[in-house]
This record gives sequence, structure tokens and C-alpha cells, in this order.
Amino acid sequence: MKCTINNSTQGLLALLFVCAVSAPACALELSKQVPACVMPRTSVLPANYHQYAWAKKARATDPVVSGKADVRIDGSSLFEWQHAAKVDLNLDGLCDWIVTSNIPLSSGGDTDSINTVYLGQRAGWTRFGATGIRANQADGLGRGQSDAQQSQFAWFDEGPYLLRDATAQKLYVIGNFSSRNSFGREFPGYRIFTWDPVAKKLAELDKWHAGGEGGEVYAYFVAHGGFAPDRTTDKDDRSGDFDPAIERRELSLRCSEEAQKAASPLLATRCMVKR
Repeated sequence: MKCTINNSTQGLLALLFVCAVSAPACALELSKQVPACVMPRTSVLPANYHQYAWAKKARATDPVVSGKADVRIDGSSLFEWQHAAKVDLNLDGLCDWIVTSNIPLSSGGDTDSINTVYLGQRAGWTRFGATGIRANQADGLGRGQSDAQQSQFAWFDEGPYLLRDATAQKLYVIGNFSSRNSFGREFPGYRIFTWDPVAKKLAELDKWHAGGEGGEVYAYFVAHGGFAPDRTTDKDDRSGDFDPAIERRELSLRCSEEAQKAASPLLATRCMVKR
């Protein structure tokens, strides 16, 4: 990342914190320029979604595909909502999908969520997510081992936003985790991930780690935003901005005296600025 001055106060603060507190800093060459990808030569969406009319209408050029899925597993009258965002997680030129399955808890808008990755291969799609879900079932809580494994796969429920490091040719996925109901997340806020080709999963980075990769990516996102696949069909205008209200909510919880006992230097500095 090039340490350039930005007019955004929040962006300037975050950049100063990372570039001054951490060492080494500003090593990544980050941008919102995400390369295009091509679909595998099979179907636009994995076969377990072909049962839905909205999925059958999906086109290879669609940046996102979403729609109502099944009635909630407990038989209530509430329907699950599936949201698939097209990305190229491993930058191999083939498109991948990150699916967010939102499950309503009430008619008032409260939801629970879980995420699944479908990695594009020449022969089709390879699924990475909660285990035990049958091949003809859509992703979602209440199926297979999804409830027990939710803490491993509840990455975010809003997003994603994308950034690319041109030096290492690595893609970063940023999402907002807002649900207070999802198991395994102590605090709300933005989360940063990158694809781990060895573990075959989205690996989370610590955005508050001084001198760390996650901290640098987060500073850039605060200052410049990220590429948002679902903003518009115009690639040049797909920019998602950092929302300071999301960070304020997270800091209101993280900056308590108890939470700060294990705080990183960067987080402690942010908490002091907050006060």
C-alpha cells in the first residue's frame, strides 16, 4: 500500500496508526482494481441451487445472484434468503461464489447467518463449508453439521468488499458481521479474510494487529473503501465505502476496560482516540 494522504479523517487516522505504530508498514500494493473472471464450463450456479426459479435465471455476467429459498427448517412461515457474490478468491481466472445464507429469526428482521464458498474448477464447483449438508440441499443453518460448525463459517452477513494486492497477487475479502445472534462472534464489525490454499478456507486476518497484514488492509479500506460486486452492473462504479458507524459500534464494545486487557497496541490507540 502506498501511504498517501486522504481527505477522510477516519482514513488519515487509520493510515497514521498503521504506518507509524507498525513495523514494517505499507508493504502491500493495494487497490480496488479486481480482475475479471470467467465461469466454469458447467452452470452459473452450483446444481443444489437449480431448484429455485431465481437461480435458473442467473447469467454468467451477473455479479451477484440472490433470492428466497426454503421455509425455515423448523417449518415456520419464514423463508431463508440466499445471496451469492461472484469473486475470484484465488485469482486463478475462474469465478468463485461466496454464498451468505440468512435465516430469519422473527418477522422483525432479526437474522442468523452462515457462509459457504464454491470454488470454480474447470469441471464445475467445489464446495467448502459446513459438512453433512446433502448434495441436493441449499446451504443454511439446521442442515447437516451447520449449527455445530457455525462459528467456523459465520464470516459476515453484509458484503463482501474486495481489495487486491498487486505485489503478491492476493485477494482480500472484507465483510461486515452485524448479527448479534450468530454463534462464535464476540464483537460485530468489519472482518478481513483471504483464501488459504493449503487449509482450503477463508482465513481471517487480525485487523487490530500492529504491523500485521490485516491492519494494513483495514487501514486502506477505511481510507478508500473496497470493490463491491453488488453495487451496480457498471464495474467502474462498484465502490463500497467504509461506514464509520459500524466501527463505532464495534469500538463501543471492544473499548470497555475488560475488553482492553488483551488489546493490541493499535486497538488501544483507537480506543484512546475514541475517548
